[in-house]
Amino acid sequence: MTERFVRGLARAKWIVLIAWLVITVVAILGLPDLQSIVRKTEQKFIPADSESVVAKQMLEQIDPESTTKSSAIVVYSRETGLTKDDQAWLEKKAAELRELSGKEGFKSVQSAYDTPELATKFRSKDGTTEMFIVG
Repeated sequence: MTERFVRGLARAKWIVLIAWLVITVVAILGLPDLQSIVRKTEQKFIPADSESVVAKQMLEQIDPESTTKSSAIVVYSRETGLTKDDQAWLEKKAAELRELSGKEGFKSVQSAYDTPELATKFRSKDGTTEMFIVG
């Protein structure tokens, strides 16, 4: 049975090859561009109440002028609470990141050290967590 199938394929190899070429050309010309579909509908797959969507909305409220196409939210956390040494280290890291603004693809850095009036948005109420927004 298998032998007959293989012989049949060997006889029809050109038909199989042409069929695959026709299928490929039809798919390339007839199917929509998947990358453009993903770009247009990417946000539709993410629920409106997901953390990433809420964070993006917060970022746009905080500083709409500095929003970028992609951002990273860098979170520092210590279960027992951030110490003064931790905060000094975080302030130093925020300054280092700020120096990269305009270089290496960085557009902006937002932290509690840059805008103290928004510190409550960047620090947790219990003092265990702090974040930076790097765009």
